Amino acid sequence: MSVVGSLVLKNREIQSLSPREMSNKIIHAEEIKWDFSEEQPRIICTGRNKEEWLRAIIDVWKMLWIGAQLEDDQDDANATMSAVAVAVAVAVAAEPAAEAAKQEDDENDDKYVS
Repeated sequence: MSVVGSLVLKNREIQSLSPREMSNKIIHAEEIKWDFSEEQPRIICTGRNKEEWLRAIIDVWKMLWIGAQLEDDQDDANATMSAVAVAVAVAVAAEPAAEAAKQEDDENDDKYVS
């Protein structure tokens, strides 16, 4: 299984984060921040209170490497462009997706308030 980072659960257990789970955590995050404090840049997704996870820590270089592997063509330039496209898609879509999910969740909460 490919791993792009780690997932910190509410019980403090740490699990490997797959690309599929990474996408899920980005969509359902309450907050998404870039972290450049380490040698490797990371994206930190913070879960909402109702989620079973606290944080998803995405290693940007691992994510880029997996993006490069998606390229069938072995040409380095094309592989690099594919990796950059994956990173840009995550960076651009992350915060608006989290905000949209939060708004939808808030609307769902409102429906059940009596």
